[in-house]
Amino acid sequence: MQRNGHDEPMKILQRRELSCHTTTTLRWLPPSSSLFSIIESLVTFTTLCGQVYDYVLTIESEVKLVWYTKWNLTKLLFLVSRYSAFVDAILTTYDHFSPTISEETCHGISNAIPWVILGGVGVAEIILIIRTWAIWDRDRRIGSALFLSFIGIWATNAYCLAKFMSGSRVQMINTVAPSLDGCFLETTQDLLVVDWVLVVVFETAILGLTLVKFVHARVGLGPIARGTTPPLMQSLYRDGILFYVYLFGMSLINVVVLVTTSHDLSTLLACLQRAMHSILSVRLLLNLREASMGTVRFCDERGRASVERRSKQRPLRRRGRQPKPYHLQHRRRHVGGRR
Repeated sequence: MQRNGHDEPMKILQRRELSCHTTTTLRWLPPSSSLFSIIESLVTFTTLCGQVYDYVLTIESEVKLVWYTKWNLTKLLFLVSRYSAFVDAILTTYDHFSPTISEETCHGISNAIPWVILGGVGVAEIILIIRTWAIWDRDRRIGSALFLSFIGIWATNAYCLAKFMSGSRVQMINTVAPSLDGCFLETTQDLLVVDWVLVVVFETAILGLTLVKFVHARVGLGPIARGTTPPLMQSLYRDGILFYVYLFGMSLINVVVLVTTSHDLSTLLACLQRAMHSILSVRLLLNLREASMGTVRFCDERGRASVERRSKQRPLRRRGRQPKPYHLQHRRRHVGGRR
C-alpha cells in the first residue's frame, strides 16, 4: 500500500503531461479540408518524382528514336503527352507548396490545372486509339467508331468539368491553417465521378477490341497485320493489353475514391492518373519504334498493316521462282491463275 501511495503522484503527473501533449497536438492539426489538401499535395509531389524518374530511364531511347525523326502526327502526340504532364505536375506542386504565391496566381493556376489534365489524358487516349485502329488493319468502321466515341465522351467530360469548376472555389490554406502555405480547391459536387466513369468505359471498350484482335491472331481466325515483324506484333499486343489493364485499374481506383470519400478529395488522384496516362502512352510509342527498327508508320506498303519496318540495307534482287506465301501454299489453284 505504501508503494502505491508513492506511485500515485507520478501517475497524476504523467496524466497531466499526456493531456498537455494531446492538447498541443490537436491544436497543431489543421481542419479536415486543409488536411486533405496536404494529402493531395504529397500525392502530387510523389507523382512528379515518379515522372522525373521515368524520364531519366527513357530519355536515351527518346533521343534516339524520336528527336531525330521527321515530324508527323505520332511525334507531335508523343511530345505533347510527354512534356505537358510535367507542366500540370509542376504547377500543382507550386500551387500547394509555394510560401509566396499570391491569391490571384493561386486562383489562376487552380482553375487552369483541371483543364490541362483533361487535355493531357485526351492526348494519351488518342495515342491508344491510333494503336487500336492500327492493329485492326486501319478498319474504317473501327476508326470511325473510336473517333466518334472519343469526341462524344470528351465533350461530356468538358461539360461536367465546367459545371464542377463553376460550383467550386479556391481557398487559401492559411485562412484555415495559418502555419501552412498554398491553396486548395473546395467543392461540394460529385460531377468528376462522371468524367472518370466515362474514361473507364472508354478504356474498357478499347481493351475489349485489343483482346478480340489478339485472340483472332492467336487462334488463326484473322490475319496478323501483314508486312510486320514478329517482335513488332509482340510489342503491339503485349504493351497494349498490359497498359490498358494498368490504366483501367488506375481509373477504377479513382472512381472508388470519388464515390466513397469526402468531396475535398475529389481531385486527389487526378494528377497521378494523368501521369500514368502520359508515362504508359509514351512507353508504348517508344517500344513500337524500337521494335520497328527506328521507323514507325501506321500503314504498310499495302496500305493495311499498322506499322512498316524500314531496313537500312538495300533489298536483294529476286532470282528464279519465289516460294508462295504461307497462306497460299495449301490452295490447289487460283481461279484463272497459276498453282
